Amino acid sequence: MLLTENLSATEGPGVWLGHAAHQDPDSDGTTTISGVPGDAVAGQLLHADVVDTEGIDLVARALVPAAASAPAGR
Repeated sequence: MLLTENLSATEGPGVWLGHAAHQDPDSDGTTTISGVPGDAVAGQLLHADVVDTEGIDLVARALVPAAASAPAGR
């Protein structure tokens, strides 16, 4: 997903507006993406799973890489 607008102030932390690869920003719907990391910026690409639809718009959840685990014994 291409992140285009941070909606955190109105929709809650980690919620962004964006577009999937097949969505033309000028003529197609949008994608609302939740679970976006706090350091994300507009124009960033992010992997996400589509979990629902709202009319022609998609609702997605960000796939955030798991934190690297500490080496054994630490």
